[in-house]
Amino acid sequence: MSIFVARQPIFDRSNSVIGYELLYRRDESRTTAEGTDANTMSARVITNAFLGVGITELTGGVPGFVNFTREQLVEGLYELFDPNEVVVELLETVHCDDDTLRACEAMHAAGYRFALDDFVYDPSFDPLLTLASIVKLDVLGRDESEVRHQISKLGAFKGRLLAERVETVDMHRSCSTLGFQLFQGYFYARPETVAKEDLEAGQLTILRLLTLLRDGETSDAQIEIVLRAEAALCYKLLRMANSAAIGVQGVESIKHALRMVGRTALHRWLSIMLAGSFVSQGGTNKELGLTALVRGRLCEIIARRSTKRLAPDPLFMVGILSQMDAMMRVSMDRVLSLVEVSAEVRGALISRTGPLGDALLLVEAYERGKWEDVNRLAILVGADAQSVPGCYFDALSWARTQLRIAAP
Repeated sequence: MSIFVARQPIFDRSNSVIGYELLYRRDESRTTAEGTDANTMSARVITNAFLGVGITELTGGVPGFVNFTREQLVEGLYELFDPNEVVVELLETVHCDDDTLRACEAMHAAGYRFALDDFVYDPSFDPLLTLASIVKLDVLGRDESEVRHQISKLGAFKGRLLAERVETVDMHRSCSTLGFQLFQGYFYARPETVAKEDLEAGQLTILRLLTLLRDGETSDAQIEIVLRAEAALCYKLLRMANSAAIGVQGVESIKHALRMVGRTALHRWLSIMLAGSFVSQGGTNKELGLTALVRGRLCEIIARRSTKRLAPDPLFMVGILSQMDAMMRVSMDRVLSLVEVSAEVRGALISRTGPLGDALLLVEAYERGKWEDVNRLAILVGADAQSVPGCYFDALSWARTQLRIAAP
């Protein structure tokens, strides 16, 4: 799919770029963000910037200013980013109440910086002004006395003032005189739209979750934040929790469902859904996605029947991921840059080394009808070569069943 993010530079007094505001664009021809609600626009920018184009690629190493709605702030979606990569920009629709203040205090304590966008002073914002790093004032259409009046009300604020929508040299001079330290607007640069061909958001979220689930240091709360960004995945998780195998009734929350399903089972299902997402695209990807599932299951069956105590779960992942380079039309190195795997899994996928690589080679040899290699590799992995055809058809039947279950 094509993804689009616009960026507009933010300058300091020495005309150095200190950041870029990242803006929603529906397509490459649009110059504004019309026709979409704030939550959707912010979610798309967050998803595309973080999982699609990449923050560093967009900003060249300076922070990205990312718009957040109240809901996204309270849910803690800023935790998706490194604190050094972003400035959280609270939209003017975010009012200061108990929930937003607690969220901002937590964000500030965690080392994140935030800016108050299109700020118009109200006494209720005084607690936020003591925490904010930047206040953005819209100076377009306002005379110098109006802007000076707004600045005079920011007594509790110790951060930097940013003049936005600066469109002329006279406005720039006036803002400099008034004490603004940062500047943004058409006078300096118009937003530039960056386009990139990449995976769909759901596929990228699954890859992100697969990495998080492997990391023993990742908390359930961190996994929940990523899950909540994808309604379809939340629904699937609830279905898993309510399945006959788990049998949980009255699931209370996403966190509850995550605990009931467990990380191992969720990792497995996400792998299935990732392959299934390519199958749904039809054409070549349909066959590649089916092959990925068959490989994953066949590798797992071989591991379970091996006399050499091969690990089924890593081999299932090796089989699934072995087709991702073809499905994504990128190198395997690129695939593995998106998902964290063990050294053994990486070796199997990149160079077919180690016991996991031998098992994958056996599966590939069977697919290609190289019977001498099948016999040789079966001995190497401790499997019965005569049983491989039956295992293959079991894996094929299983894969087709899983795709029907995983379908939307």
